Amino acid sequence: MGSAGKAVINMEVRVVDLEAGWEDPERTVPVGQIGHLILRGPSLMKGYFNLPEKTAEVLRHGWFYSGDAAYMDQDGFIYVLGRIDHTIKSGGENIHPFEVENVLFEHPGIANAAVVGLPSRKWGQVVAAAVIKKDQTLTAEAIDRFCRESPNLADFKRPRVIVFVDEIPANPTGKVERHALRKLLLATLKTEELD
Repeated sequence: MGSAGKAVINMEVRVVDLEAGWEDPERTVPVGQIGHLILRGPSLMKGYFNLPEKTAEVLRHGWFYSGDAAYMDQDGFIYVLGRIDHTIKSGGENIHPFEVENVLFEHPGIANAAVVGLPSRKWGQVVAAAVIKKDQTLTAEAIDRFCRESPNLADFKRPRVIVFVDEIPANPTGKVERHALRKLLLATLKTEELD
């Protein structure tokens, strides 16, 4: 995944703690750690037209809260990873779909994949992967083994549910429509598969 670049002239950019950063823009995270991307500068909007509540959600303490999960490297380059509201919260841990998808994309038998969180009574949410096969002999067990053996994926981030699909819902620009994907997966699974 490539960088979105550095902050432009007259624009201040920070990556703040995902939880505490909403109330304190000084709560920045260390270099390389994932947080909430916030911005401030004269070229930012002053608010949404006739939507004061929406404006109050995103403009706080003089900063624009983008809603994007991101990290900054040691040279100041920013890497936007996805929307914070797509973050999966499982067993008290935050899991970003891109972290799991990047590992799945490394599997030679997978043509495409997307990850969402599905409800679980035990964990809050479980990681669920929708997978389009490139190799028709590919099994969920083989994908699970691949994820377990990957040095790039912590075990708690491993998909607990793997569903093979013919198509992953996406908008015209190719961006995964995660709400539609979640609905599709919930319709195909039994409740006990989510615990």
